[in-house]
Amino acid sequence: QLQPGETVLTVGANGFVAKAALNIAKWRSADTKTIGLVRRSVEVPFADAVIDTSQTDDVVKAVLDQTAGKGVDVVIDCVGNDVERSMQFLGHGGRLVILSSPGGDTQFAVNIRAFYRKDLTLHSTETMQYDAVQSAAILSELLPGFASGEVKPPLVNETVFPLQASHDAYEAVKAGSPTRVVVSPAV
Repeated sequence: QLQPGETVLTVGANGFVAKAALNIAKWRSADTKTIGLVRRSVEVPFADAVIDTSQTDDVVKAVLDQTAGKGVDVVIDCVGNDVERSMQFLGHGGRLVILSSPGGDTQFAVNIRAFYRKDLTLHSTETMQYDAVQSAAILSELLPGFASGEVKPPLVNETVFPLQASHDAYEAVKAGSPTRVVVSPAV
């Protein structure tokens, strides 16, 4: 449903799903402004702007500053642990898409009056529920982007730790490893 010139923000932009969402948004509409929201300073391909939540006291204001106070048209939340805040990023007529199933508390509150007055919509998808026909239909929509090279598969770099070094693997994740961290008993 992305329209030309709309602004898209992804929450968890350092993850593969969010990066793919930004890539597809750019492919669908080159003049779309994309914003990546991350919790540590990392490079975010396909993002016109990156907001590091660890470096700002007011994340909502930082997002509004990127949109001249208007708010974004679409939030794609790939984390799901602060849906209320994700709704605050939206401008009038905005759409919130939830693409996550976080552990822990999965409930969130909705200020119905604000939701109604801003004419917001909420979307979600559980791709594990799609059958082969539904998945094929989605992939066929993306095929021209892959064929042209405008939609790129993720580059997966991994750092493999032996089981005996699992503490080091944990520390790498905690420090914000730019690669996927794998602990393997076979190394």
